[in-house]
Amino acid sequence: MAKAQGEQKTPGLRALAASGDGYWELNLIDGSAWFSDWFFMQLQWPGEARVSAWSALREWLRPASWEQTLQCMRDHLETRAAFDLEVELANGAGEARWWRLRGGAERHPSGLPRYLSGSASDVSAERASRIRLERDLAWLAGGFDALPNAAALIDNAGVVVSANERWQQTGAGQSLGGQSLAAFGLAIGQNYLGAWTAGGRRAAPIAQGIAAILRGAQPEFRHALQLTTPGPSRRLVVHARVFELDGTAQVAVVHEECQG
Repeated sequence: MAKAQGEQKTPGLRALAASGDGYWELNLIDGSAWFSDWFFMQLQWPGEARVSAWSALREWLRPASWEQTLQCMRDHLETRAAFDLEVELANGAGEARWWRLRGGAERHPSGLPRYLSGSASDVSAERASRIRLERDLAWLAGGFDALPNAAALIDNAGVVVSANERWQQTGAGQSLGGQSLAAFGLAIGQNYLGAWTAGGRRAAPIAQGIAAILRGAQPEFRHALQLTTPGPSRRLVVHARVFELDGTAQVAVVHEECQG
């Protein structure tokens, strides 16, 4: 029973309970299962219930999530693939929730799995935030593509998270202090701040300005640099300002090329 389980907790189990996650263990030899009190609270299992089978979760998980869980377990046990997935369910109050299940098998020296154990955590809020961010980034990318200049969004670590097509074509035939301008635009997923930081003396003002925005010292920055091109002399104007997205301060950056 849940109450009895709480009274009989070892110091280790008390520490696990304090983490805010649920813990489970599946005995692959006899098919029995153990669930920590977290599951009893989340699913409102009655205190006197003796939940001793993994299949007890089936009625709570969406059918697709249950099948996904079983497939992930099979893959882990047969090929040692990671057991790490997000599943959708209805909790004991009938509310739609998302859990992240993670675990690993304990194996006999022969390699035969004997136990599969791990954790469960409610990631509903994180998932909703991620979905909102992905939606906003998609909207932002569409807006960026309509701009006449190269534009991108960088996160608080200086990494490019979204960019328009002009940004991704930056730098053809142009250089800054002998280094291709393309090295400072960077693809999505690469570190924009790091590129300017490593770019030498001429790039230093850009690196310093971006860093100041990221640490909250100023809301906006603008700086012009002379480019080396095969044709007429051109300048690159880097314009950056704070951009709030899903409650997180990020930085919108525009590269504007002009004559002079």
